[in-house]
Amino acid sequence: MTEELSIGGQLFSKVLNKALLIPGMTVNREDFLINHLPHYYQRLGDELLSKGPVQAGIDPKELYKIGKATINYHTAIATCISAGLGLPGGIAMAGTVPADLAQYYAQLLIMAQKLAYLYGFPDLKKNSDEMKTVLLLGFLAIMFGQSGSDLAKVVIQNYSKQWGKVILKSGGTKTTIYQAINLCAKLLGFDKLGKKAAANVLHKSIPIIGGIVSGVFTLGTFKPSGNKFNNYFFKEATKFKKETQKQSL
Repeated sequence: MTEELSIGGQLFSKVLNKALLIPGMTVNREDFLINHLPHYYQRLGDELLSKGPVQAGIDPKELYKIGKATINYHTAIATCISAGLGLPGGIAMAGTVPADLAQYYAQLLIMAQKLAYLYGFPDLKKNSDEMKTVLLLGFLAIMFGQSGSDLAKVVIQNYSKQWGKVILKSGGTKTTIYQAINLCAKLLGFDKLGKKAAANVLHKSIPIIGGIVSGVFTLGTFKPSGNKFNNYFFKEATKFKKETQKQSL
């Protein structure tokens, strides 16, 4: 696998692999919807789970508010993680892939899963392990402002299926797991770490503080990233709902 990854990709892959092993990393879609939309579940029952909140008739504006609360919750957790690294200004950057760094990315991905399910994204468990990882990386791409990337297109293609739409003429992109990891490594700044420094991190686990550009692990980007993701899915859900309503007239 490392032969097909850039130096930055290898480092990011190391972080990602640790993050994916953290307990609670995989969000249970049904449990999340039932626990966070209890009143709607009482009224809609299994329709909420089978169709998803938006198709079941919940106003995207209401979901947006719940999304904001979810972002605030995980931002609070990220604050504790950042403080755990003991760096000033709430900024934490490290090259040794410590548990704190993996926890940070785990929180980003857990938050992204919850927000996606809130707007009706299909259960990630229905995908192969590789496709699930590509979709999670697509979530990161959207969170960091790359909604037009191939990774983001994979995400919206999967989201659009529930609305009976195929928005990409090719039926989807052919992004491989290696391409996805390399793209995210570049997006998040891991590939800007010098080759010698990255090699030390990968093979000797020598601490490198500040070696990765700001943005890789900064508390200041956590909440904005969540807001970008929430805004993105709010707009897509609103658009699809309006189109569906027009077709039913």
